Amino acid sequence: MSNRLFKIIKNYTNNNDYTFSDLREFIDQNIMNDNPKAKTIATRYSLTKNFIRDNYPEITEKQLKLIKPDDELTNSIIQKDLEIKSNKKNIKFDDILVDKILDFKNTDNLYELAIYLQFISGRRADEIKDPEYKIRATKDNKLKMLLSKKNNENKNKYFTIQIIPDTITPAQFKQSVNVLRQNMNHIGSNDYIKRLNRKIKKLVRKDLTSHNLRGFYASYMFNEHNPDNQNINGFISKILNHDSDNSSLNYSNYIYEKTKKKVNENVDENVDENVDENIDENIEENIKENI
Repeated sequence: MSNRLFKIIKNYTNNNDYTFSDLREFIDQNIMNDNPKAKTIATRYSLTKNFIRDNYPEITEKQLKLIKPDDELTNSIIQKDLEIKSNKKNIKFDDILVDKILDFKNTDNLYELAIYLQFISGRRADEIKDPEYKIRATKDNKLKMLLSKKNNENKNKYFTIQIIPDTITPAQFKQSVNVLRQNMNHIGSNDYIKRLNRKIKKLVRKDLTSHNLRGFYASYMFNEHNPDNQNINGFISKILNHDSDNSSLNYSNYIYEKTKKKVNENVDENVDENVDENIDENIEENIKENI
């Protein structure tokens, strides 16, 4: 496809008067004309940019930077790569890490707020940041949203979102998301997610990304808020609003542990041991004194 595309571009520039905007629009149309997959689109743009750089010296580097797929597509590729990478290993997290994230509830830091909102709702980073994913806080205290990665049939459907219990209300969630969106409006989605991932590594744990927050939510809810004792696939598919149960298999490698309970048990054991030792010592001393 690449060589054919280069010939088409060369033929266009040889036979037409054009501006850079005309050329860019022509490139966009021809890269997308056979409905290629996301990674194919990204590869075509990269190769085309190099072709233009090598054959059209009048095109500046500033203009070349504009020959690229849109931010939403780039972001989807990055997120998919992160998901694939995450799904190759078990990812452990515990109640101490959960408490650390939940402590961001009343923060003034926008990235801490973003981390908190993602974790308590299980939403993707773009669904929290982008205004196109509209939110409704209903009169019966439910939260509903338009979601990404939905087909045409469900693109305009409002899905029910389950917030982690005892965190914030649907109305508070909507208000907090609106605050975040207003303050992050000047940042593109791709740049936002890069910045957010850097903050997550700094503020939460260095091996994590925004995708992991969604996995944490799913695993935590399954372990802590699953009153009907549903199986993991059905439960996670429901709370993450997946279209099929198979999608939930991508989150089966998240392992939630209760570290605080273990610490308390160890403390109790140590206390009991110390008490027993002290009792034994006192008995021995009393026996010696009586002898």
